Parts: sequence; C-alpha cells; structure tokens
Amino acid sequence: MGKLLGFIVLAGLALGCGFSNSDIWGVLNRSPSRTFDRVLLSMLIPHYQGMLDMAEAYLPQAPNPQVRNWVQALIKDRKERLNEWKTLIQQLGGLEPTAEATMQGEMYKDWVNFREGQKSEKVHSVFASLMLTNHFSTVNMAKMVEARSRDPKIEKLAQALIATETAHLEKLQVLLIRNQ
Repeated sequence: MGKLLGFIVLAGLALGCGFSNSDIWGVLNRSPSRTFDRVLLSMLIPHYQGMLDMAEAYLPQAPNPQVRNWVQALIKDRKERLNEWKTLIQQLGGLEPTAEATMQGEMYKDWVNFREGQKSEKVHSVFASLMLTNHFSTVNMAKMVEARSRDPKIEKLAQALIATETAHLEKLQVLLIRNQ
C-alpha cells in the first residue's frame, strides 16, 4: 500500500489540474468574460454532485472511523455548497448546458472508475485517487476566478473553495499516510 499511496499523492500533485484529459479547461477558457461565472457554476454543480454521490456510495466501505468522519464532513460540505450554488446559478440565468454536460461527462467517467474499484480490494485507493484529483480540480477552477470573474460573490465563493478544498486535501493526505 505504501508504494500505491506514494504514487497517488505524486500523481495528484503532478496532475494538479485534475481532469487533465478533458474538455473542461477548454470550455472554461473559451467562455466569454460576461458568462464565465455562469459557466463555472454550471460545472461546479455537477462536479460537486458527482463527488457527493461517490462519497455517499463509499461511506459504508470506509475502513475506519477517521476516514468515515472525513467522508461524512465531505458529504455535509457538498450538500451545503450545492444548495447555495443552485440558488446562485438561477440569479445568473440558469445552468449553461454545454458546461454542465461537459462536467457531467467527466464525472460519469469518475463514477465508472469508482464502481469498478468497488468490485475489488482497490476501492480505497480508487476513491482516494478520485477525491485527490477532484479536489485539485476544484482548487484550479476556483483559481481561474481571479483572472476571469468580475462578480464579488463569485470571487468570495472562489476564495472559500480554495480554503476548504485545500483543507480537505490536507486531511485526506494525512489519512492516507496514517492508513498505509
């Protein structure tokens, strides 16, 4: 497990951007400044929903109380943020279909990988790898706000995302190291 953990952490750090083989970054980069906030939220909502779904499915398999507590905190955070964002996206004109579909496609790939992992003893490392990648992706999407958004609400949202996602990443990495 030690070598696997090292690989997961290094791969997560190296990829840093997460979703490295997807159209997500292209959609975000191509979105006009006037619609960037709407496009971003249209991606964050299915992104967080996918992470929430995987966390809820993984919770019964969590190997110990510390990991279960982390997953429960993740679930709580995702539900709270999704409720906030669903209200905010309506104020911005609703979900942008292309952005939403792009992220749903990416999260579907993660869901398939997770379900395959659930069929084996690798479920814990698959879940950890997916969570690392998804957290890094959220941080990097939030960092794009600094250059693209002009809405103080979205800027505040991005700052909070960077802080909470970084804290989740740090806690997950500590848990992985302890449980290797």
